[in-house]
Amino acid sequence: MQADGLSVAAEPTSLVADLPAEPAMQPPPAAIVPPPALSPAMPVSSLLPSAPAPAASPPATGVPPEPTVSQGVNDPHQMAPLVAQLSATSLRAGRVALGILSAVLRPEEVVIALVQGQYQNQPAVGALTSERLLLVNEHEWQPDVREVPLTPDLVVQGLQDERTASLTFITEGVGVTISAVAERPLAHDMARLVRERIA
Repeated sequence: MQADGLSVAAEPTSLVADLPAEPAMQPPPAAIVPPPALSPAMPVSSLLPSAPAPAASPPATGVPPEPTVSQGVNDPHQMAPLVAQLSATSLRAGRVALGILSAVLRPEEVVIALVQGQYQNQPAVGALTSERLLLVNEHEWQPDVREVPLTPDLVVQGLQDERTASLTFITEGVGVTISAVAERPLAHDMARLVRERIA
């Protein structure tokens, strides 16, 4: 194109218009954060809001409290002197059975002889009392309590080796045995006293 002798170039064509428009920049998507995993040591209840503590009940008016139990030694069955004859190992092994024995004794019953060993494959104690012969073990949730009547037909058998003794009481055609008695002299005493009682 010429105008007045001057060469006028055509208006430059915009190259930008020929290029496709760049898409608008989008913000990066927000990262998805997984919920925190529960620790095996964290109970679910710890994540819940704690309930308010219950209000203390007011003391009953006009009702006397129960009598206070004596804090001293309470030994109505005279078990303490016999328990003192057990070794530390036997006392530790028979402590649970001794507690069960004290709970099953009758109010006026007195323990005369005591041994610690195994009954029905459980740590146990055997006790000759003023009324009967008892074998009690610490079988979990349901202790085995065996009462052997002191009748004339009761047979007492004792065995021992260099370490322990066992006593078998044959009653009604059945042998009831307490084994692994570490204090052999106590087993001898019990066998003698039982024989004297049924003679």
